[in-house]
Amino acid sequence: MGNTDMGNTDMGNTDMGNIDMGNIDMGNTDMGNTDLGNADMGNTDLGNADMCNTNMGNADMGNTDMCNTDMCYTDMGNTDMGNTDMGNTDMGNTDMCNTVMCNTVMGNTDMGNTDMGNTDMGIADMCNTDMGNADMGNTDMCNTDMCNTDMDSTDMGNTDMGNTDIGNIDMGNTDMGDTDMGNTDMCYTDMGNADMGNTDMCNTDMCNTDMDSTDMGNTDMGNTDIGNIDMGNTDMGDTDMGNTDMCYTDMGNTDMGNTDMCYTDMGNTDMCNTDMGNTDMCNTDMYNTVMCNTVMSNTDMGNTDMGNIDMCNTDMGNTDMGNTDMGNADMGNADMGNTDMGNADMGNADMGNTDMGNADMGNTDMGNTDMGNADMGNTDMGNADMGNTDIDIGNTGMCNTDMGNADMCNTDMCNADMGNTDLELHSLFIVLSLSRV
Repeated sequence: MGNTDMGNTDMGNTDMGNIDMGNIDMGNTDMGNTDLGNADMGNTDLGNADMCNTNMGNADMGNTDMCNTDMCYTDMGNTDMGNTDMGNTDMGNTDMCNTVMCNTVMGNTDMGNTDMGNTDMGIADMCNTDMGNADMGNTDMCNTDMCNTDMDSTDMGNTDMGNTDIGNIDMGNTDMGDTDMGNTDMCYTDMGNADMGNTDMCNTDMCNTDMDSTDMGNTDMGNTDIGNIDMGNTDMGDTDMGNTDMCYTDMGNTDMGNTDMCYTDMGNTDMCNTDMGNTDMCNTDMYNTVMCNTVMSNTDMGNTDMGNIDMCNTDMGNTDMGNTDMGNADMGNADMGNTDMGNADMGNADMGNTDMGNADMGNTDMGNTDMGNADMGNTDMGNADMGNTDIDIGNTGMCNTDMGNADMCNTDMCNADMGNTDLELHSLFIVLSLSRV
């Protein structure tokens, strides 16, 4: 059928299995309910063709130079493209409503400027689809099922997923290795219950994205460019980020309320202005994390078991830790300048051998802070500024604590419960300090 013009032809219910359709012009052809199984459609022009309910099972569209294939405005609703090879296919402006693409190979496919928005791709099945090196620029893939989809080296730059509802989408075991999601707009996207295990989302814009109950287990966000990731006002409530690598990730102004971050690696993460209210951070690694102006009210930091939390060199300036449970936290070299720890629960906190040398606690509000049974043994608070600090250190063990040159001027210790407090080697220092008050 080479070079045949089938314009405006009605091919309804036609069986074209194993037909060579190379160089065919099918403009405006009605192919409704047509069976194209095993058909060779190389260089075929499908411009404005109606392919509703068309069966393209096992059709070979690969390496047939479909870059010139016109699928604009093509209706592929309910089309079965099972096991179809669409290598190097140009699907610009294609309507793929309810399209089944199970086991489809889309290697090197150019989907640039494809408008799948307002285009209903609901319940589109792309399970086990190979989209390696596919260009999906400006593509809207709302409600797409991408379970086990191979997106290795896929370019999703400038992809618009704004206001996209991909709730309950299964992206489990999705291979997005080396995938470029740079400048991807996921604003207001609903990712509720989405499984993004082992997904690389570097430089993705997730502003105002709803990730409620999303499973991001083993997600690699390592070496993410700070400043390009916009998670401002992002709702990550009840999100499971276990074992997530967020090194160098910028989470400024992020709402992480009720987020489960157990065993999460947040090393070198910038969390400035982040709201971590009611966040579960048990066993979280926050080494070198910047938490300036971070709100941690009611944050669960390990059910008083924070022995695995590394907050070395953490900047907690102006941080609100109201009602925070920091049991057994390691805060060595933490900068807590102007930190608000009002009503913070540090009960049974193990600060033994904690090095707070030169820690700046100036104007720190520790009013009503419970440090009962806190172990500060061998703690170095040399040159610490605790001016105007209001502290309750009932049952606090300060054995061998070095508070040399600590400034406790104007520190309010009235009504402080010091029962059973071990102040060995520092009785004279405390007396002198209180005398200054």
